[in-house]
Amino acid sequence: MKRRHKQTRGAKLPDRSVKVRNADLRPDVYPSVQPDTFAASASTSLVLVEQAAKFLRHVRDYKPYAAQLMDAAQRGNQSEVERLILTQVDQVKVDTTYTPDAIKVTFHRSRNDLQCCKLDIILQWNP
Repeated sequence: MKRRHKQTRGAKLPDRSVKVRNADLRPDVYPSVQPDTFAASASTSLVLVEQAAKFLRHVRDYKPYAAQLMDAAQRGNQSEVERLILTQVDQVKVDTTYTPDAIKVTFHRSRNDLQCCKLDIILQWNP
């Protein structure tokens, strides 16, 4: 059931408009936009996506590799897990965490010594 508000003739509604301070419709509290930085982050992120895709294709296509990776993770052998992943990727760094059910691989890359971009992938191996 919808409620109807009683309207009073001549009553003014409160002004809820937002006051804009500058011509480009942005509040002063935000820094100026840097499309070059944004585009560079997108470029770096594309490298992460390409490297992650390379790793994922290898997991999909080579069952012995997938089995080795799962076994190392389930045994808690962090260095072996990272070694196996790094055999399939370059140009990026990886961090991993895992449970008995899944592995999370974080691909990251620095740009100008700043951690600009990362890509998390979670792969389930037990239902």
